[in-house]
Amino acid sequence: MYVNVSQYVNEVFVGDIVMSATLVYCKNETELNVIDVENILREVDTTRVSIQTAQKPKGGEVYIYPYGNEATKHDWIADGYRWSNIGCDRLPRSQPVLYKRKFRTVKSDGTPSQFKRVAYSIIGQSAPNSYVLVHYLGDETTAEELPLSVIAQRVPRAKGRQTLEQHCLVANADRICNQSSCLTEVNINNIQVEVIFFF
Repeated sequence: MYVNVSQYVNEVFVGDIVMSATLVYCKNETELNVIDVENILREVDTTRVSIQTAQKPKGGEVYIYPYGNEATKHDWIADGYRWSNIGCDRLPRSQPVLYKRKFRTVKSDGTPSQFKRVAYSIIGQSAPNSYVLVHYLGDETTAEELPLSVIAQRVPRAKGRQTLEQHCLVANADRICNQSSCLTEVNINNIQVEVIFFF
């Protein structure tokens, strides 16, 4: 079972009111089971939803982000670490309800670290009541930060294919794009980094 917390990580002032921009939804040192994840996502406490991406989160922390806005639904990816996608699943396998994406941080030499990120969303849930649950597991001190020289510019999604330069601003990159994402391999100081931009 997960631990309920209401830890403020970052605050935003709206007039005289302090609102949390990023907060830990709950904490759990082990991976949440399918039933717990589904229950959380179906009964989200909207007062604990993060509206800004957590930067360099720690192992055990769970965040909930809005997932209904096409322009911002993938912002949770930009958390300050270098990630490698290690797969996805539809759970449970017999009658899928959740879509699970798994990531592991990688070091600059390409070796994996002991820090993971798992993201869940409910299959077929539509805006405005859709959320993504992001759970960080392991030792965050083994992770490396994403180089600051990698810059992405979010642009509104347009009908049809547009030129890549309208979607990604990255120096020295080979790019593969479709209508909704851009896979970019970047060579920064002889370090190969793979980045996915969503738009």
